[in-house]
Amino acid sequence: MKNYLYILCAFLLAFAGCTKDADVEPIAPAPDGNTQVVLTGFSGRGTRTGFGGAEDGAVPFLWSAGDYIWARNTRSEAIAEGGSQATFVFESLETADTYDVFYNLTGPAAATALIPAEQTQQAAGELNLGQNGDFGYATAQNGTFTLEHATSYVWFDTYSSDVTSNLLSITLSVSGGQTIAGEAAFADGKLGDCKGSSSVTLSFGEEGVALPSQSNDTDVFAAMVLYPADLSTATVSIVYKFADGSVYLQTTSGKTLTPGSRPKSSPRLQATSQTVRSSTWVKLPSPRPNFRWTSPARPIFRRSHCPVISRLSLPAPTIPGLSTAVRT
Repeated sequence: MKNYLYILCAFLLAFAGCTKDADVEPIAPAPDGNTQVVLTGFSGRGTRTGFGGAEDGAVPFLWSAGDYIWARNTRSEAIAEGGSQATFVFESLETADTYDVFYNLTGPAAATALIPAEQTQQAAGELNLGQNGDFGYATAQNGTFTLEHATSYVWFDTYSSDVTSNLLSITLSVSGGQTIAGEAAFADGKLGDCKGSSSVTLSFGEEGVALPSQSNDTDVFAAMVLYPADLSTATVSIVYKFADGSVYLQTTSGKTLTPGSRPKSSPRLQATSQTVRSSTWVKLPSPRPNFRWTSPARPIFRRSHCPVISRLSLPAPTIPGLSTAVRT
């Protein structure tokens, strides 16, 4: 009797096990044959979507919350947290050994960059490179990749001990019709010809941001995304506009902007007159109603400790309310 009882129990257990297994259905691939794909992106000195702290003079790229990537013209889910490493999930993607990956938050297509002529940054040190046209690419193998960047950047380390008004915007303009913002298709490892604007304005909101009192070699105060153009024969002007109506102008010589390059500008704005041999700084008078400027006002010059894009000598941009341009 005991033997029969043992046999019966074993049969019941085996039947229950089969029933439990039958209740669990394997995950079937999507109707189009695609499956979930997970790609992990690593950042380094040449990778990223936002700047981290500088190390040995190099500024590393870091992933930012809200970033996403493209593979096979399919967009991944956005990541919730940034850092040096990020995991991107594609809910339905064709399985492959390798994937061409693009980082592109602004372009009309995965492999088409769009660098806006009007860029934004809401606070000092809180960069917005992705929404300002940052474009990266990579080949993912074995589920991992390290991003390279096809766009260029300018790191602004602007500071002052006596300019207390908030900074509203920075405008970088290039002479000779050189394009530094606009739309460009990516092919053969680089961005193609760009059609767009020869100036880019980085705005800091209605209230603006306060300038730090000292230069900082590790933290990035502000940054602008640019098309990698050859500006070696061009002239560049940089205009700083403040909430109190004051305007500071810098002219300097151009250089070639290479993909991924991050030239640094460390000007110390001040309200005292100086004569310099490096790049030229001028404090322009605040525009006033019915004000006609028929001769250059007394300029306030100063030295740029680290000129943004090498030195240049560019005609000053037109300032609303002024009838003639400043000569530097």
